[in-house]
Amino acid sequence: MNIAIDIQPLVSVSKVRGIGTYTKGLLNALFRLDTKNRYFLFNMFVEEELGDIIKYGDNVSHHYFHMGKKACLLEHKDYAKDASDEEYEALICALYQRFIRENQIEIFFITTTLDYWCSYKREWFSGACVVAMVYDVIPLLFSDIYLTTGAAKEYYADAIEFWKSADKLLAISQSVKDDLVEYLGIDPAKIDVIYSGYDTSFAEGQYTEEEKKALYKKFGINKKYLLFPTAPDYRKNLLPTLEAFEALPGNLKSAYQFVVTGWIDDPLYYPLMKRLEEQGMQSRIKITRYVSHHELMIFYKNASLLVFPSLYEGFGLPVMEAFSCGLNAVTSNNSSLGEIAAGAAVLVDPYSVQSITEGVEKALCGFDFSVFERAKNERLKQFTWENTARAALPALTERKPAPRAQKRKLAYFAPMGTRNLFLRQSYADLMEALSLYYDVHVFCEDTAALPEGIRAHPAGAFQSYASQFEERLYHVSDEPDSMYLLPWLAAYPGTVVLHDAHIHQSAYRYFVEQKDDRQAYYGLLRRELKNAREIIAMMESGPEAADKVIRELPLTGFITAGAKKLVVNSIALRNELMEEDLGGLRLYAVPYQRAEHATADGNSQKLVYAVAGLTCIEGLYPVLCALAHPFFADGALAAALSGDITEEAVLQAAKECGFVGAITFVGPDAHNRYVETADVCVVLPSVDLRAHAGWFFELLARAKSVVSLDGSARGLADESCLSIIDYNDQAYHLRVELERLLADEKTTAYLHGNLRRFLDAKRECCRIAGFVSQPLRPVLTEALIRRIYLRDLWPRGYTEKDELAKIAVTLDYIQNGTAADVRSLMDKTYCGDVAENETETKVPT
Repeated sequence: MNIAIDIQPLVSVSKVRGIGTYTKGLLNALFRLDTKNRYFLFNMFVEEELGDIIKYGDNVSHHYFHMGKKACLLEHKDYAKDASDEEYEALICALYQRFIRENQIEIFFITTTLDYWCSYKREWFSGACVVAMVYDVIPLLFSDIYLTTGAAKEYYADAIEFWKSADKLLAISQSVKDDLVEYLGIDPAKIDVIYSGYDTSFAEGQYTEEEKKALYKKFGINKKYLLFPTAPDYRKNLLPTLEAFEALPGNLKSAYQFVVTGWIDDPLYYPLMKRLEEQGMQSRIKITRYVSHHELMIFYKNASLLVFPSLYEGFGLPVMEAFSCGLNAVTSNNSSLGEIAAGAAVLVDPYSVQSITEGVEKALCGFDFSVFERAKNERLKQFTWENTARAALPALTERKPAPRAQKRKLAYFAPMGTRNLFLRQSYADLMEALSLYYDVHVFCEDTAALPEGIRAHPAGAFQSYASQFEERLYHVSDEPDSMYLLPWLAAYPGTVVLHDAHIHQSAYRYFVEQKDDRQAYYGLLRRELKNAREIIAMMESGPEAADKVIRELPLTGFITAGAKKLVVNSIALRNELMEEDLGGLRLYAVPYQRAEHATADGNSQKLVYAVAGLTCIEGLYPVLCALAHPFFADGALAAALSGDITEEAVLQAAKECGFVGAITFVGPDAHNRYVETADVCVVLPSVDLRAHAGWFFELLARAKSVVSLDGSARGLADESCLSIIDYNDQAYHLRVELERLLADEKTTAYLHGNLRRFLDAKRECCRIAGFVSQPLRPVLTEALIRRIYLRDLWPRGYTEKDELAKIAVTLDYIQNGTAADVRSLMDKTYCGDVAENETETKVPT
């Protein structure tokens, strides 16, 4: 089972509170107990290394999504009353939805719904069963303290709505479960009680006498003392507890000091200290504020009594921590405290100062605490993290996965049985990725050649099925066997994955030569070209004329005309298409190809392979001149070249450049072997990335490292190859980069790793499938990107390049787009190139 866990309490301010302690203890024990299920730790809050917080094995993975410094993109957008709130919420929803689909999450465990950053919505988790942790209903019971503003009331109301919509709730105590049933009317059958464990490190901790003396000196402790761990929270009952201590008989007040640990906010702390000084109580009452875990351990182990009369606790960790250190306790008779401490501690009414005073006096005046020992030991055995995990595991896993919404039906037009192994694998990978979103049916000409398990139909039968399919996807390459789908694209527009841009020659061969249907091809030309009549007349003059005309035809506009959305294989092609009038067509560029493991040929020589379809010798000179440098003159270098020019011309050029190493002229069929075995591939400017992006990137996916001359491999990410665009002395710059790559294995390995990740076919198929599944109006618009920059980042000064890059990666994940585009738009916004009409904030220039 795949279980996602929202780990907000581990990285938020709650990590030093009880909620963080509970989450940390539960997950550590759970991951020790369960090594079979897969756990996905979801974090969009703080980028933090979890290794020091929780320990986990190979079945657990951490997934961080940067939402700005201090998670600024999540800061209660629901209550900002801004017109863009719905867009922000849709953005977060899209993030969760992609994460759930991509990782096939069955259970999503929300470890807190009331932390600092955001208000959860059930629809974000569509497709997964939601299990939510509930620690208390304190804001509801003390609404005059905690729900004093409209925003706070709305925020808590959203939390209640989320609890009610969850498939299961885990309550930290029976008391919390009872409150959920009584005050919120939640069905008790969907609430499991998962008691907390306690931190055994307090009992196991060691200290020296010198450390104890130093601690006492630091806080002015010179007598026996009572310990009161508190927090900046009204319900901790601090002031009434101090009054109760002052009401003790004089002999007890003079015999004991009262030590209050834990942070107290300034508005309460300074008036309190002034009051203690004015009333002469500062020697008896010691307010330490924050103490370290080690210091608190010393306090626990040396106190005479724990005093903890809280008005309400979800569980009451201080009581269990005190028990583990052998410390007796006076605590409240209500909420979970009355539940876990019954028969093990002196219980008092926290709303009565007199009751607290009497309870403390009773405990200090000879009360026989031995009657509580058995109950205390039983509680210590009961409330362990191992028991917490054992109770939580079935609550998480013995739950039928949420019924998933019926998938939309997608008609996928692709020649799945093609003899081109690369394309066949590409089709299969994309179909697998699409199946996460759709019920996929393939429509092709040769259904007999398809693997088992594929729901396939003859393409000619689509018209009778058409009404059943909400969406259609057409996978177009320059292979003749994919041309069958063009008439269907014209009749039933849909999304197009364009593997190759120039397909006129293949279309001509398919319709004219194979199908003898010249008019079908001419119909495509008429849809695309204004001068179609003239072009057709030239084709009619003979095969040679037709072939010449076809080679000179522009991009296939009859494809873009039938596309609602278009996926192309290279940035270069996308940029070219963007210059055309596409009528609002959504365009997405992704280098889509299959990365295979390279193989070595055992040759001890360093091999440089210049890959390109060379048509003139001039394009080769920079490479040959670079390799002629004395650095490469030791015979340990070989060169391989490819192109349409003669081998004699290559050898003559090598001689003119002074290159003396071994040289091989490679035919097109040997590309793969040389790319795989070469130490460096040099890409020459003659490669046409518009027409051959699929082949080209599939080829480079096998390379160890790539150097791009004149930006010829501009479809690759900057971190994946070395680009040389200096026209003045390309040979010099190429020689420098070759020296570095051939001598520095770390740089080569770095580029190779990035290249593999960038050209990973399955990853790109997932991105394409995500793009295909998105509505025509994207969640992440340019206007929203600008608004994020202007409203959330620039006013806070969060505009460093690294910060923008991190946010861009998250937005890229959400949109299945390119992070570079997001960064580019943010850069334009920063420079004032993009106008922002929806905010009065001025763009810095």
